Amino acid sequence: MTTPTPPAWTLTTALPVVLLPVRLETRFTATELLVRIYPDEIHVDTHEAPLTEDEDLHGRRYWRTVWEARGDAPTEEAAWTELAGRFGAERAGWIARVLEPVNPLERPEPGDGAAAAPRFPGPGPLREAAWTRRAVARALPTRWYVVGRPREAGAPAVTRVTRPVAGPSGGPLPVGPAPTAVLEDLDPAAPPTDEATRWLVDFAAAEAVGMAVRLPRGTGYAQVLAYGVHEGGSETATAELSALLEAQYHTRGLGYVPPGAPSNNTATATSRYGRDDQENRDAYRVRIADQAPADPESNARTTCRALGLQPVTDLDGVKGPDGMNRPAPLSRARDAHRRDQAAARHMATALWEATWGYYLAQFGEGHFTDAQIRGAREHARRFLRPGGPLPALRVGAQPYGLLPVLALDRWTDLEGTGLGTPPLPPAVTAFLRTLRDRVWAPSAADPAAVPRITRGAAGRHTVAEILGMAPTARRVHARSGLGADYVTALWRFGPLALNDQWRTGLASQTASLSARLGLPRWELGPGRLLFAKESWPLDNPWTDAPAGTPGGTPAEYLAALATPVHPAPAWASVPSVQDRGNLPWARWWHDLGSGPAAATATPLLYRLVRHSLLAEYARAVDIVLGTGTAGRREPEVVDTDPEALTATVWNRARRAVPGTGLSADTYLWTDAARQRPELAPLYQALESARALAALPSGELELLLAQTLDATSHRLDAWITSLATRRLEHLRTRVSTGSHLGGYGWLLDVVPRSTAPTQVPPERRPEGERTDPLAAPGDSRPWTLFAADNTAGPVHAPSLAQATTAALLRAAQRAHGDRPDTPTAVDLTSTRARTAAWLIDGVRQGRPLGSLLGYRFERALQDHPSGTLASWTDRFRELAPTTATHVAHDGTVEERVVAEDVTDGLRLHRRRAAGRLDLVRTVGVPAGSTAEIAALTEVLDDLDDAVDAVADTLLVEGVHQAAQGNPVRAGATVDAMGNGEAPPPELESLRTPRPGDAVTHRVIVLLPDPAATPAAAGLRAPAEDPGGGAGETPPIHVPRPPEDDGSLPGGGIAVPLPEENPGPVPPGDPVPLPDDGPGGLPGGGDGPGGPGGGSGGQDPVPAPAGSVWPADPATQSRALAEPALDAWLAGLLPDPAGLTLTVRLTDGGTRTVPLAGLPLSPLDLLALGLSPDALPGSDLERHLLQHADTRLAAERTAARPVAVVADEDGLGLLLETARAARELLRTARPLRPTDLAAPEAVAPGADGTGPDGDDPADPALTARALAVRAVVDQAAADLATPAAVPAALRIDAHHRGLTTASLLGVPAAAPPLRPRPGTPADRLAEHAALLGSLAATVAPELERRRARADLLAAARTAGTVTARQWAEGTLTALLGADLVLLPSFDAPSPGDLSDSLAHADTLLDGDPHAPVGWLTRLGRVRRGVERLVTTLGYAEALETGDALTAVVAQTPYTPPGPDPDRVERWAALPSATGGSPGARLSLVLHIPGAPAPEELLTGRLRGLVVDEWTEVVPRTEQTTGLALHVDAPDAAPPQAVLLAVPPDASPTWTPELLGATVESALELTRLRAVDHEALHPDSPTAVADIGQLAPAAVLATNVAHRDAVATDFTRGLPQ
Repeated sequence: MTTPTPPAWTLTTALPVVLLPVRLETRFTATELLVRIYPDEIHVDTHEAPLTEDEDLHGRRYWRTVWEARGDAPTEEAAWTELAGRFGAERAGWIARVLEPVNPLERPEPGDGAAAAPRFPGPGPLREAAWTRRAVARALPTRWYVVGRPREAGAPAVTRVTRPVAGPSGGPLPVGPAPTAVLEDLDPAAPPTDEATRWLVDFAAAEAVGMAVRLPRGTGYAQVLAYGVHEGGSETATAELSALLEAQYHTRGLGYVPPGAPSNNTATATSRYGRDDQENRDAYRVRIADQAPADPESNARTTCRALGLQPVTDLDGVKGPDGMNRPAPLSRARDAHRRDQAAARHMATALWEATWGYYLAQFGEGHFTDAQIRGAREHARRFLRPGGPLPALRVGAQPYGLLPVLALDRWTDLEGTGLGTPPLPPAVTAFLRTLRDRVWAPSAADPAAVPRITRGAAGRHTVAEILGMAPTARRVHARSGLGADYVTALWRFGPLALNDQWRTGLASQTASLSARLGLPRWELGPGRLLFAKESWPLDNPWTDAPAGTPGGTPAEYLAALATPVHPAPAWASVPSVQDRGNLPWARWWHDLGSGPAAATATPLLYRLVRHSLLAEYARAVDIVLGTGTAGRREPEVVDTDPEALTATVWNRARRAVPGTGLSADTYLWTDAARQRPELAPLYQALESARALAALPSGELELLLAQTLDATSHRLDAWITSLATRRLEHLRTRVSTGSHLGGYGWLLDVVPRSTAPTQVPPERRPEGERTDPLAAPGDSRPWTLFAADNTAGPVHAPSLAQATTAALLRAAQRAHGDRPDTPTAVDLTSTRARTAAWLIDGVRQGRPLGSLLGYRFERALQDHPSGTLASWTDRFRELAPTTATHVAHDGTVEERVVAEDVTDGLRLHRRRAAGRLDLVRTVGVPAGSTAEIAALTEVLDDLDDAVDAVADTLLVEGVHQAAQGNPVRAGATVDAMGNGEAPPPELESLRTPRPGDAVTHRVIVLLPDPAATPAAAGLRAPAEDPGGGAGETPPIHVPRPPEDDGSLPGGGIAVPLPEENPGPVPPGDPVPLPDDGPGGLPGGGDGPGGPGGGSGGQDPVPAPAGSVWPADPATQSRALAEPALDAWLAGLLPDPAGLTLTVRLTDGGTRTVPLAGLPLSPLDLLALGLSPDALPGSDLERHLLQHADTRLAAERTAARPVAVVADEDGLGLLLETARAARELLRTARPLRPTDLAAPEAVAPGADGTGPDGDDPADPALTARALAVRAVVDQAAADLATPAAVPAALRIDAHHRGLTTASLLGVPAAAPPLRPRPGTPADRLAEHAALLGSLAATVAPELERRRARADLLAAARTAGTVTARQWAEGTLTALLGADLVLLPSFDAPSPGDLSDSLAHADTLLDGDPHAPVGWLTRLGRVRRGVERLVTTLGYAEALETGDALTAVVAQTPYTPPGPDPDRVERWAALPSATGGSPGARLSLVLHIPGAPAPEELLTGRLRGLVVDEWTEVVPRTEQTTGLALHVDAPDAAPPQAVLLAVPPDASPTWTPELLGATVESALELTRLRAVDHEALHPDSPTAVADIGQLAPAAVLATNVAHRDAVATDFTRGLPQ
């Protein structure tokens, strides 16, 4: 493939190029190297700017809450927490920004009166779904330049250019699926990509979109670079970068990474960032009139300036509501206000004189002028940042460094003095290049000095070694050195272990080093020092002295050092004023504290800052005194000539400053001195020490280590400082704008052999020496190959277990396949069962040690030797079972518990620690070798059990992590470790058995009660309110005949809203059948006669043939659910055929018929009790009232006092009622979704959600209104005032109590009412008795009515639906045990109706199969057993129902021409012998047995009696196969480069940008070189380059008055 020659670039070098990282992947073919380029995560944009309707709603609510809070912080915080909790902090920040009110100045303040409401901007068109566009890769270059450098030395580089990078229609490259993608259309055998994303997996497609290129194969490449730039205008590039950062901020998250912040969770540190982290959430909070950080050294301003972005932005060109722009994402991000670069500058300033300043001045040998040293100081302060010159960014969970880079080999000075600092001489960069080429680069290329990752086991160990390295120095060594003049003077006074050539040898070494570094005429100052042979570690604390040390924290001692005034802090050891001699404040504070321990407890930071400040002071003294260069050189020997005392700095500090009359020490603290620019370094150092005092110790330690590294081995930091200086130069000229591009690289791209080798037959596994796929009897050998360097496949029972096995196998290979590693898992079936048994015991509450002990002692007991059990007590003594005991004072101790078992875990640990010797520890005779061997065998088994548990827990954790359950992954290990919770079930050891889910539902379908002949004959005088087409007639509650209107309440007709109630049914009483003469009187000479039913009114009977009379004035349950009541009437025995035996007041018994019992079937179920519990119950009172009515009709004077239960009469009725009650107790109402397979049910489709309403069932509303009318009437009856005549009060109270009893109010059934002829005084007593009972019952009715009123108010307010109101009202009035069966429309004809129509083939010609199946299932399914029992009673008693069933099934395939493919009922054997597939089986019982075509039509209601799902195993099972393949292991660089021009070239060129990227790659190599890498053989030896660049060179002197000195040898053992 050839591509056109790309056009020349016209990109000005006045702007830097921001290069985002990409990932490269390669593959060799026979002739080519295929190079793929993949965007990094930083490129991926998933942001969707339009809001959804829900986002718009909650965003406005957030701002209204903030607005109305009037500055109340907790309220505003709660509003933000709600918004961020619903949408995530990132998206919530966008919602709040888009909807920020446009009138912030009108926001009310505390105490203001009425205020204007917030006015919201127009959010634009709302998007209709949460996901409306695919993910794309943004900010990619126009095209890629790919440069390969062959491995052969001197071979020319190979360069290829890709096609232009562009997605469909020239837009961004798609990297994810479209929301409109139809997954069913994807080829299951191909990667899940569409045409737009095919480039991700297809090389030719990647070439077409400019993301792939071909290089010649050759022998491989030492490195492959890819880079490119957006070749359009910088305005477009800047806008693209800004938009990308905006998108990342509001999707994956964007923030700054403070120096040293953990980016991952480890055993010792927790990642600083998490999506649920409260600080991260608060960082996204949008407040009214937010402002960007104003500090120019803040992270936000520093980063924006470097990238050429504005720290403020607007939305779609519209400024903020107050006319000002709002903070851009980089200004809003977490830690945007931090001043990390300022902190690094302060540390460099505070330590300058202790590091580079003293070194250059004292050992520069006169080669550096004061101006050059000051220039170096300013350069280091402003641009030398060993921790990085720019803040690091975090995009999602990935940190990215921001690194300015330039091509060092082409550097020329462009800055001059334009940055306020002296220009850098060309010799500086030349010297840096020399160090790079002659020292650092060879060290970086030496594998013995710098670890280098290679393939194989050695490479894996190298990775572990690299991950174990620290980015900064963790330990400092010191070495004493003596100057040549001092050694010469000392030599005069005594013999030294030096030969006569020591000076010559030292000079020759120095000359050799100078020549190597290209400085032949230099006499390096450090070469004049004679170093000691041994160094020692400075193990003093880095920043904090031990706890309790006075002034031992940086906040204390740095603040004191930065304040040179009197009095000194209390912890400072300062002589008297006379001895102090008016000399510097810190001269005397050599250590923190006093005594011998102070020397080793004083922090390193304290000593270096103190020394540096004193050196700055000494430098300032010499400046104000005009001391020449020679006079500033510190003498090596002091006061050796009594006639000419040495002018030390302290002596000079007492001299007067010319023209001031003040000593130098006094003058330095005057305002006049502070105005002199040449003295600025002293005051800058003091200011920096003061600023450092405010930083945490952890940050100070990191800054200190980085600064020392920069003076010893961080050459990369010095090279980067040149690029940082150049970037600042560019930004002083053009502050905004950048070019935008990308880069990536690979190293050591070398082809390797992948050809498989043939396995000879004798090396093949047994059973695989012949072709396993050959025909039977064919024994021909087959060809078997073994792939090179592969671990082979792993076959597992499932894909999940194969994944787990692959992870564990890869981990074991990474550890060198050693048997002693934690990943050396051995889970044979025996070990797996052992571990499962032990973990199950822990789950049941037993300690692991006890379980292991039981197992260990059982092994001793059962061992064939028969003598090991005698050692049980000894093992219990060595490893007793203990428990944690907390004393009354809170102390915790371990106590031996009274449990006769060895702690197996403790015994195992004792043996593992080498503290269990069978002879010396246990006491086994040394000569009992057989016994020793047997005990060793048992102990080995104990160790094996512990190891099996460890292996099992490891496998379970990996298994859960691989399945995406991180919480579950650690649950088992945590549970075993701390015992706070039982360990969960082990899923990794469970072999999955896939199959087809067959759901069985046993359903009772109830017909429309109005359309059921039995119901019409057995039920109420009014029609079913659910009948009719769309209009529901009222339910009439008749007024009692005796009611003349003087009592509260009265008869009421309850119509539906906005309906014509129609005529009221008359409800004339009809005589009941009677065994005795005459009918039951409804009158008499008493009020209402002897009465019965409700309040003296005879129960309203149904037409002839009815057996369950209806009384809608009291039987509220039948009103609430008439269909269920009608079905129960067909289940229970006919009351007309049953009798009731009662005991009378005269001691005799009488039997009366149950015919006319004024209870509905539902009432009987609600009141029904076992015969043993009948005495004194409400049901007995109702039965006694019925018997008394019958006896009164027979003119029997005696009255019933108790019910005698018998087996044939009442006992039979109670038993059938009990069976029906148990059936209803465990059943549930039928829902529309019950007629569909589980996988076909959409969420909320069952109408149970918040909006689940069924407007097609108005009967439910009518029933609720009717029951409410009954309750209201009962409440009115109970409230009958005492002024009403006694007879009328008795009638009203009796009726109200009866109604309350049937409503479910306990102990509400009234006693027997007076018979006609009862004296007035007895009537008054009975009326008083009923009044007392009514007063007890009435409050419960009022509570129920109050709950119903609340629901009515909610219905009026629209917060509940009609169905919710009706069901809630009925439940509130009748109790929670009420069974309601809402009706719904039958499903459209489909699989269910088809299966019913083909019942013969579905049941394989056996129509009795469902009944037989139910009978068998009743033995194991309780719900089915209750249905079978209830219908069996009905069938035996011939009550009108029987055990019948029909079957429907979905999905269903009607019979076709192939008789072998006829579908059978899922409960029958399949016609094909396999699984029927996923099916829903409905076994329907329908009273009356209608025709099949009428079963699922019209309105349906019913009960789900039982349901369960069984898995039918499939004939084929999917297993998992894990293969060892060489997956791509390349990763993109974790840095965003800012390429700056090295010279005055007017435009960027591909060659210049490529050289810059290559320089960045070189920096990564140099960064790996530490001090040990410069001296790989002896890290403590000071030779070669170590003499040139120590971290610090400090003068030391035992007499502090002689020099600025720090003695690190204090406290060392002599």
